[in-house]
Amino acid sequence: MRSRKVITTVSALLLVVCTAGCGQSHASEVFTYGAGREPVNAPVVQGTGLKTDASDKVLEEYAENLTCLYGKTYTGYVSGYDGTDPGSRFMGYDITEIPTGPIAYYICDFDQDGQEELLTLSLTEDYSVTAEMYESEGGRAVQQSSILVGADYYNDGSGYDQLLTNGMPSFTNAFVYDLDGTTCIGFEFMDIAIYADGVSHNLYSYEYADGAFQLKCKSIMAGSTIAEDLTYDPAFADEYQAQLQGFGARTITVEEMVSYWNCDTHIADYLTNVREIFRLTAEMHPDFNWSRWDSRDGSRTPGTVIHFAGKEELKG
Repeated sequence: MRSRKVITTVSALLLVVCTAGCGQSHASEVFTYGAGREPVNAPVVQGTGLKTDASDKVLEEYAENLTCLYGKTYTGYVSGYDGTDPGSRFMGYDITEIPTGPIAYYICDFDQDGQEELLTLSLTEDYSVTAEMYESEGGRAVQQSSILVGADYYNDGSGYDQLLTNGMPSFTNAFVYDLDGTTCIGFEFMDIAIYADGVSHNLYSYEYADGAFQLKCKSIMAGSTIAEDLTYDPAFADEYQAQLQGFGARTITVEEMVSYWNCDTHIADYLTNVREIFRLTAEMHPDFNWSRWDSRDGSRTPGTVIHFAGKEELKG
C-alpha cells in the first residue's frame, strides 16, 4: 500500500491530521476568517456589520453586473520539461486562458438572520478561488468577509493553496447545502495527475456566521491506490466513511465510496438539499498529443477542454 496523507476537520472545533502508518493525530482550534483577500477585479466596499432594511434587489443588481464564467469553455495547455535545460525539472499545466475575476455567485440567507446575503466566487491571479460575502447596507452591496478557499490546505505552513483545476481529467464544483440546520458552502476539487497515476480529491465546507466565514470541515486525500485501499482495507474505509459523514454525507457503502473516488459520483450526491453554484469539468483535449508532450523538449500542446456549466445545467 502506498503512503497517503489525510487531513480532515471532523467538527468546527477539531482538526485531525493523520499520516498513514504513523498512528498520530494533532488537534487545532477552529478556523475562523474575517475580512481577508479582496476578489480580483471586483469593486469592494468594506462593511460595518450593521443591518439595514435595504432591498434585496441591491444584491441582485450587483450580482447581475458581474461577468461570470457560466457556460464558458477554455483550453488548458501542458508542456514537457526541457531535457536540455538542467533547471527545468517539472512538466507544466497552463490554465491562463481562463480570465481572473468572478466565477459565479449565489444569493440566499446564509446566516439565517432573515436578510439575504450575496456569495461571490472569484479566480485569483494565482488560480486559486476566493469566496466573498456581501450584505445590503444603505443601498449598496457591502463586503463583510473574504477567504481564500483551501488556503495552506495541509495546514503545515508549506503554502500549498487549493487550485481551481490542476489535472486531466478534473472536476470542481461549489454548492450550498444543509448540515444540522446550518446553511453550508461546500467545495469539491478532484484532479487526476497529468504526468502520474495519482488522484487528488479534496473537500471543504464553510459556514457564514457573525459576519465571517468559518471552516466546518475539510478532507484532503491523494494517492494512486485509494480505490483498492477502500475495497480491501476495512479500517481505512471506516476512516474515510467518518470523514465524509463529518462533511454531512449519509452512510455510504464501500462501492459508493469507490464510485465517488473514481469521480463517477460526487459528494453532493450524498448530501441534503444541494444547490450548485458552479461546476467545472476538464477533459482531455482532442488535439492532445502524448508523444509531443512526452518528448522532453519543452513542447506545449493543448491538454484539456475546460468547461464551466451554464446556469441551466446546475443542480438545484
